[in-house]
Amino acid sequence: MNDPLSNAELFIDPNTMFADKTTEMASTYWSENGKYMAYSEAKGGSDWKTIYVRDVETGKNLNDELMWIKFSGASWSKDSKGFFYSRYEVPKTYLNKDKKQDVSGKQGQETDKLQNMKIYYHKLGQNQSEDVLMFEYPELPEAMVASHTTNDGKYLIIQISQGTDGKVLLYYADLKKAENKQLSKKLTVKPIVKEWVAGIDYINNIGNTFFWQTDYNAPLQKVVKFNIEEPDFKNWVDVIPEHPKNVLQQAASMKNGTVMLVNYLENAAEKVKIYNFDSPAKLIKEIEMPGFGAVPISSGGHKDYEWFFKFQTFTDPGSVYRLDMNSFEI
Repeated sequence: MNDPLSNAELFIDPNTMFADKTTEMASTYWSENGKYMAYSEAKGGSDWKTIYVRDVETGKNLNDELMWIKFSGASWSKDSKGFFYSRYEVPKTYLNKDKKQDVSGKQGQETDKLQNMKIYYHKLGQNQSEDVLMFEYPELPEAMVASHTTNDGKYLIIQISQGTDGKVLLYYADLKKAENKQLSKKLTVKPIVKEWVAGIDYINNIGNTFFWQTDYNAPLQKVVKFNIEEPDFKNWVDVIPEHPKNVLQQAASMKNGTVMLVNYLENAAEKVKIYNFDSPAKLIKEIEMPGFGAVPISSGGHKDYEWFFKFQTFTDPGSVYRLDMNSFEI
């Protein structure tokens, strides 16, 4: 393979950005057209994040600044004009006597109870105060709400969680329908999972047929599919059944949705397999890993033709490898 760093240019360097050395760049989120990168900053070890947006061509930040974000990323709309994110209201600690925001104190030192997390849509260039409320769940004020757009950009998947057991409620909004497409008011949503019975994560969709990773009746995880308009449990079809002993850790759509990369944990070692999206899914290849070890972090998405991963063993604290999704060779 060609060296992926042979023509690399420095785009952003957190080591030189933050003079106080106590601020971290937490996460990055790229727009669909590749022209913008949203990224979150966390100061002093706080869970609070602030999101900024950088123009790729100029290498400079836009004026966008989004605050009061915890446990949320940014999910871009297909047209790259903005993104969905979750946030809390300003804690009372940071409201002055005139009820206006005052962040002169350090975030993360407040003792306010956080409730009523909501999903907003931020349009590039506008002030955060103008962001449109997309979804809220007042029935359960302490719940966390998260959202992400589907790979085709047609739907927004909304996940509601509480506690740490992994069980979620799931809703979706059709972003192409007239009542939703302007993103100017609360979304009209429909339920997918209405009971606290399982964890379920989106992998890919082909039209109305959605593929999910879930532990529903499968403690070691499996991949299922069903029509989004007929989401009753009776309509769920196993695509990759639960393995009798190995844990399915991650299933990801890659190569523009033509293959599914699946990570298993087998006898404390990482196994990576490539499947198609047939039903049942057909095994294309099992990847020969560099040794007996683990993959603590990886990078590769729906449109990508290569998968980068860190591999570590008892004798190697970690090396980065690249898997070519055409040849399926490391």
